[in-house]
Formats: sequence, C-alpha cells, structure tokens
Amino acid sequence: MIPVGEFDSPLEFEGFVNVYHPLLGGILTESWNLPARVSEAIRYHHAMEYARDAQDLAAVTQLGNLICHHHGIGVEKGTIDFSNNEAVRFLKIPEFKMNALLDAAVDAFSVTSEIYPF
Repeated sequence: MIPVGEFDSPLEFEGFVNVYHPLLGGILTESWNLPARVSEAIRYHHAMEYARDAQDLAAVTQLGNLICHHHGIGVEKGTIDFSNNEAVRFLKIPEFKMNALLDAAVDAFSVTSEIYPF
C-alpha cells in the first residue's frame, strides 16, 4: 500500500509518483487483470531490457511517454533527443516518421482535450 498520508506536501507526493510511476502503473494494470504483457510493458517502459516478454510494447509505451514529455502533455515540457533513443531504435522509426508522429500527437491531443477537458 502507498503511504499517501505520509507525504508532507503535494509536491513531495508528485515526486514520489514521478519516480515510481512505472512500478505503480504495472501494479495497477495487474490489479485490473490486464494481460501480463501490458503490465510488463508499463512497468519497464524506462528499462526496456527487463521487459523480457514485452519489449515491443515497452518500446511503444516509452515512446508515448517521451512524446508527452516533448510536448508537455500532462507533464513538464522537455527536450528529447529522439535520434538517440532506445525505443526509436528498437522500433526502427526513421526521422521523417518520428517528426510526423510528433506532429500527429499534438493534433490528437488537441482533439482529445476538447472532448475531455482537464
């Protein structure tokens, strides 16, 4: 069980979630009885080499996570070097397709945020 009441501030709790989100996501998806490969991919999306049975899904999950960071979708915006990323290499995504994915993500998020504002 996560000791939520033991955090001194929302910022401290946010830091905990940021560090442990792969583990928390893996535990949560297991509790929902999602396929083991899905839970494994989420749990190891920052360490794909440990996703023995789900490296492909872990790569896709990592890529989605990085696209969100790149655009600041749900997280602080950051600079991501997609040309030197293990998920991009694993999935063999050429630069022109990666650029198209980045553009499509912005469009998709804008449509989604109109339907589900938060």
